[in-house]
Amino acid sequence: MTITKIPFNAESDFEINVTAAGSAEICKYTGEATQVRIPDKIDGSSVTGIANTAFFGLEELTDIILPDGVITIGDGAFSLCAELKHITIPESVVTIGKTAFLGCKSLEAVSIPQKLSGIEYGVLSLCTSLTKITIPSGIMVISPEAFLGCEKLETVVLPDGVTLIGERAFENCTELVNINIPESVVTIGERAFQNCASLTSFIIPSGVTIINNGTFNGCSSLEQVTIPDSVQQIGGSAFMSAEKLKSIVIPDSVSGINMNAFMDCSSLENVEYKGETYSAAENSWRRWDLPDAFYDAVNYKEE
Repeated sequence: MTITKIPFNAESDFEINVTAAGSAEICKYTGEATQVRIPDKIDGSSVTGIANTAFFGLEELTDIILPDGVITIGDGAFSLCAELKHITIPESVVTIGKTAFLGCKSLEAVSIPQKLSGIEYGVLSLCTSLTKITIPSGIMVISPEAFLGCEKLETVVLPDGVTLIGERAFENCTELVNINIPESVVTIGERAFQNCASLTSFIIPSGVTIINNGTFNGCSSLEQVTIPDSVQQIGGSAFMSAEKLKSIVIPDSVSGINMNAFMDCSSLENVEYKGETYSAAENSWRRWDLPDAFYDAVNYKEE
């Protein structure tokens, strides 16, 4: 049975709350079917919302179809539905709440509706079977931990217009190879790409002023990074353990480099600083077995 052929569930399978406007919000699923298709109307009221935690922890649920007309999906609505593989989200949805699909470790794909303006906190975190995500135009914010721990996520497509990638947004996405960062991005949060061990290159957008603490910490395959002239600070442990990074050019706009920024970059041989003066916190570049020539290049070579 394909997901499109799932029959509608009985209205009695759902507990609802009728809103002041007369529409229905699904509060709880009480049925036994593992493939669920929510009716357009329940008790004569049009279904327009899925309440917070409505399907939380239903570990045997595998497929679900939401009806056209649903506008909101609440916080944690499908969290820890460990066997959920497929979900059909209609284009009518304008809000998907925090941690809505957290821990749906069998979820293979999600189509994000065009009307969303942001990706909420932890919305798809720990979805360990998710391989690709395309963010539609109109999205401006990728909130913290949005895709944290999506271990099989390989490709992310971000649209022009995204301005913020939150803290730990893609942390521990260990298979992430391809991600386009649009020029509209001005903020990349702390540890946003920490432990993205398959990421090989990264171009930081020209509006970013700070490379935050731990942004690329543990990116052990990272070979190329482009730092724009807009960057003023490089945070602590920003590139720590980027073991394949061989060279890096730091523009003259950078005035501060914090502790352990490049610690354990064991292949780093050439650091070119374009400015005249900078302040480097103690141990910014420290790696105990780096050759003396590297220290000379970092501390004294200026162009």
